[in-house]
Amino acid sequence: MLANKAYYFSHDQNARNDEKILMLRAEHGWEGYGLYWGLIEMMFDREDSSLAHNKLRGHATGLTVDPETLEAVVNTAIEVGLFESDGDRFWSNSLCERKGRMEEERQKRVEGGKKRQAQRREANQEDSSSYAEGELEDSSRSAQGELEDSSSSAEAPLSKRNEMKRNEKKGSKKQASEEAPADVTVVKEYFVERYKELIGCEPMISYGKDMKNLKDMIKTYGVKDMKRAIELYLKDNDKMAVENSHSISFLRTKVGKYMGQLSRGGGKKEAGYKSVDELRKKERKGEAL
Repeated sequence: MLANKAYYFSHDQNARNDEKILMLRAEHGWEGYGLYWGLIEMMFDREDSSLAHNKLRGHATGLTVDPETLEAVVNTAIEVGLFESDGDRFWSNSLCERKGRMEEERQKRVEGGKKRQAQRREANQEDSSSYAEGELEDSSRSAQGELEDSSSSAEAPLSKRNEMKRNEKKGSKKQASEEAPADVTVVKEYFVERYKELIGCEPMISYGKDMKNLKDMIKTYGVKDMKRAIELYLKDNDKMAVENSHSISFLRTKVGKYMGQLSRGGGKKEAGYKSVDELRKKERKGEAL
């Protein structure tokens, strides 16, 4: 027997006027017509799409009809060609053909889904490689720049080197007073975790385009506000956000809206806090974002 699921199978809208059905109705009326479709549904539930003659008493109980009536309907259905029988079991050739076509279509959809998943994995791998190469290039440029700065410092006159050192100290103090550079990996992991909790599945992330967008947004807004914006975004039932599967790239087009809500304090309520004061208290205790 198939698993306990409700499946759809095609049913001709004019089946009541089929010649064989009319012969069945002439003998047993609308009761026979209803019992015929009840038996068809029971056949569909069986893997071999057939029912046993010696189990008709039990089937009659399930259909709330006396066994003699059900047996008479089955015999008439066999006589007029609605059912086939080998003496032990009976079945509907029409139902078997329809189930076969359904299984073929299901297999096609399964294979198509596997191909699409493989294509997405391949695209993500390419994006990941591109992202890694870009990070390596950025790192190489940074190292080269530091080397050139170091060489320039060594070659400069003593007075110039002293001035450069003073400027470096000023720059260090200024950098220390600003927010530390955002960690893209931390924000990405937060996005994935909250996506699975709120959306209920694993997000599709392009490690090229999506990670670049995330990096740019973090540079602009910082880690803490990006986490808050992500919270609002994943809880937003905006039609376009839903159609774009709440992707990181689409967040790039909406992030300004959420930052506006956060600046007004409204977004903190939507993120699950009763008030801005409550959120601030939780932040001081280390419980909030």
